[in-house]
Amino acid sequence: MGTSAGSGELSPTSPAAVALDSSMGGYRGGEGTMDASGFGEGIVDREGVLGRYRRLREISRNHGDAVLTHVSRKAIFYWGKRLGLVRRKTFVADGFEEMTLAIDLAVYSARPRKTPPVELYRRTKRFPAGSGEAIMLDAMCGSRFSLFVVNRRHAAAGLVLDDLFLEREIWLMDEGFEATMPEGMVIASRVTKPDDFHMTTGAVVPITCDALEEVIANFPCREGSPSLEDGRNVKFIETVYRAAVARGLMETMRFE
Repeated sequence: MGTSAGSGELSPTSPAAVALDSSMGGYRGGEGTMDASGFGEGIVDREGVLGRYRRLREISRNHGDAVLTHVSRKAIFYWGKRLGLVRRKTFVADGFEEMTLAIDLAVYSARPRKTPPVELYRRTKRFPAGSGEAIMLDAMCGSRFSLFVVNRRHAAAGLVLDDLFLEREIWLMDEGFEATMPEGMVIASRVTKPDDFHMTTGAVVPITCDALEEVIANFPCREGSPSLEDGRNVKFIETVYRAAVARGLMETMRFE
């Protein structure tokens, strides 16, 4: 699945960035404070990395399709309704891009007192240890959600992003994003790490200043609030996705 993105840059001095820095403890606005590991730049081979990535992406797509066969229509409607995508028992999403948000929650997030479907799926499968299928499924079950800023192109392939919650860089592999995402663009996504690089799980939200201010207003981080650093705060993910739907942000994303 190829992906492309429109603009969504966030200035370090904007009110949203300042609010993010103070209330979420993460934004550094490109100050260069992230982990400068290099991710093998100058060493890794582009074709070799692309080969591994494409194979893992195919496996992740197969796993995702298999999980969805065990997710009930009722569960998808549950998440769609929470995101404002369901009216009178009918989906009113503007396109597939918005539907990916409900599907992401249906696969990776647990409803109250439930286990995430992707974890239930793992419990029923036995793949050879060390196989691509086993590695990818474990990575999917260990996925985390965060806000990211596009720092630069990786020297071999993909992008280097600043993870705003963990305050460090990650290497993200996505051929479409490598070609289209501008430096400084802010995105929200759930990511996996099946290799030296990370991959998205499929749902990616471009974040604008207005959307970020809305998220902060609707999800204030106070002392004693659930942590965002582990990337599993379902309420926060819902808040981000609802803002994206309400503001039509997914129209700038294209899945090919």
